[in-house]
Amino acid sequence: MSIDFMPLHDIVREFTKNNTPPSDEEFTNALKFLNVFLSKNRVKKLKGPDMESISLGESEFIELLKNESKVLGYSQINYKYWFEFPLQR
Repeated sequence: MSIDFMPLHDIVREFTKNNTPPSDEEFTNALKFLNVFLSKNRVKKLKGPDMESISLGESEFIELLKNESKVLGYSQINYKYWFEFPLQR
């Protein structure tokens, strides 16, 4: 088994047009997907650059992302949060 890491941005950009910063609607849709994805998979939430583990539940984590995006702006959180998950072989 190996481990893979993915930044928040890699998830959000799948919901954006032309690889631009997400609109409010696109960011909301990405967070809805992320909430379901986190609840159904063994994914560790991390805060970089030190990759500190985040122990919040899925709903609380999504609220954190919403609030930080409003206060700091998306460009300040897109690589701040990472996800670690085991790759299945």
